[in-house]
Amino acid sequence: MNKPSNVPLKFSFHFNWKAAVTVGIAVYALLSLGFWQLDRAEQKRIQQQTIDDRLSDKPTPIEELDLSEESPPEFSRVLLEGEYLTNRSVFLVNKFYQGQPGYEVFTAFRLKSTARTVIISRGWTTAGRSLNELPNIDTPEGPVSITGTIHVPATRSFFIEQEIAGMNWPLRLHHLSIEKLASRLESPVFPFSVRLDRDSKGILRPNWSTVDTHAERSISYAWQWFGMAGTLLLLTLVRSTNISDWLRSMRDHSESHP
Repeated sequence: MNKPSNVPLKFSFHFNWKAAVTVGIAVYALLSLGFWQLDRAEQKRIQQQTIDDRLSDKPTPIEELDLSEESPPEFSRVLLEGEYLTNRSVFLVNKFYQGQPGYEVFTAFRLKSTARTVIISRGWTTAGRSLNELPNIDTPEGPVSITGTIHVPATRSFFIEQEIAGMNWPLRLHHLSIEKLASRLESPVFPFSVRLDRDSKGILRPNWSTVDTHAERSISYAWQWFGMAGTLLLLTLVRSTNISDWLRSMRDHSESHP
């Protein structure tokens, strides 16, 4: 007796334990990377919320900060009362703003209450007429009250450390080292700089980017890892079964038996 035509094929699976172990390990690794990125995204969201909360706080007098912790409270808003040391400025070279070369300017600020010194980051200014000529900048004189946010300069171990002991003011540097700069000032120096608010006296052109921890980027990476795991499983299913022929036979059978 002849076999009826258009009978759907039976779904079959060809198990290969070596391939299964390899695919299982790969999928586990991809999923682990995906969940790791989701965990990083959550950490970044918490960090971003902390930063946003600090930036929205009312400025605290810098003398009231608790500096007992190992790291300064970065992004905290602070209030400073004192005066600029107009002859103690630092120009960081090779700083670009809107495609134009220039300097990032820092000026020492002496507190009225404690005589301690704070390094104030004032923003960007254009370069001078030549590499050997620093631009002239206006610095407020006398007692002022300013506000800003704490910023901890990054450690740049790959920079060649400049010997600033014999340099004349103002200093032209490639990298800001609070520790080295403190050796040239006449009073104790806070271990961070303060970036001026846009409405504070002494501000130049703020060239600081908006703080963004990029939590969305980590989520995007997570979905890429999950997608790769899903693709690998799908390819394994196609190669280990007759699913293509099975689906085709089911379609043909459905068309022949409406």
